[in-house]
Amino acid sequence: MSDALVTTLRSTTKLSPKQILALYFKPFLAKEGDPTGMQICKACGTTRKNAPTTGYTNLVSHVRSEHCRFEAEMEASSTAATETLLPWVRQKAYTNLPPVCEETITHDMENVTKAVERRMGDELPEKFGIVLDGWTRGSEHYLAVFVCYELIGVRQAPLLSMAPIINGPNDSLNPESHMAAVSAGGPSFGDNYAVNKRLARLLGLPLVGCASHRLNLAVKSFIAPHEEELEQIEDPLHPKLRQATRWGSIYTMLPRYFKLREFFSADDEELAVEMPSLAVNRKLKTLLEQLGDVQSVSMKLPSEDLSLLDARDLLNG
Repeated sequence: MSDALVTTLRSTTKLSPKQILALYFKPFLAKEGDPTGMQICKACGTTRKNAPTTGYTNLVSHVRSEHCRFEAEMEASSTAATETLLPWVRQKAYTNLPPVCEETITHDMENVTKAVERRMGDELPEKFGIVLDGWTRGSEHYLAVFVCYELIGVRQAPLLSMAPIINGPNDSLNPESHMAAVSAGGPSFGDNYAVNKRLARLLGLPLVGCASHRLNLAVKSFIAPHEEELEQIEDPLHPKLRQATRWGSIYTMLPRYFKLREFFSADDEELAVEMPSLAVNRKLKTLLEQLGDVQSVSMKLPSEDLSLLDARDLLNG
């Protein structure tokens, strides 16, 4: 018995008692669902007493004595089971670092920011572009600003800033607010034509529209006449749903429909009433073939070696 106690006290496990408890034990409840003050081992079914003020010693000693391979099992378990965001070994390693005060961390972060700014300033050529990417979450609209240039034949696009556009009661999502967010100025890329056109005039610089966005707008207009047919094959229970802002969801939904349709019985009269007619199926097949051509164009547009002339040829083709 004394040897067992010595072994427990000298254990070099890097796991915390709380992590062990989370993986191996759960509350043992009465039939009515009331707490009993007991914990039950999920591995062997053994029950142990555990009061909120007594800690985890009683439970941890059971795991160490009855489940010798608990460390290996916990290392192989998922992060959700051990209630950690990182693997426990990596998380434990970082706790050996000396404590750092808030002022020191803030100072180091400012130094890193200044070092990155100096490096970007040294790399920036005289002429460069600015890429704008908007993102809305809830009622807050953010604007990400990337600077775009070429360095030794390689395209670079580091992030300059990402911050809300509306910061005051008189601010709005107008070109003037965007201009304030990109006061450094440069050719802009965006997906809101009215705002970007006005912004380009304010900056006195050329505007290059987003080719992928123009393609999305064109496909949206092309798909509009087929809304009635698409509604017949869309259902809230389908794993593949179409989205209002992305035509690619339709391109994914259509092949799935035709793949599942092969398994439907033609003799099932009740099912035939709910299924699209043969004429509708022919229209949907034609639409799928046409979207296949659009998909190939969409895959080529993000290529890094694609020029503006090539993008224009793809869209006009």
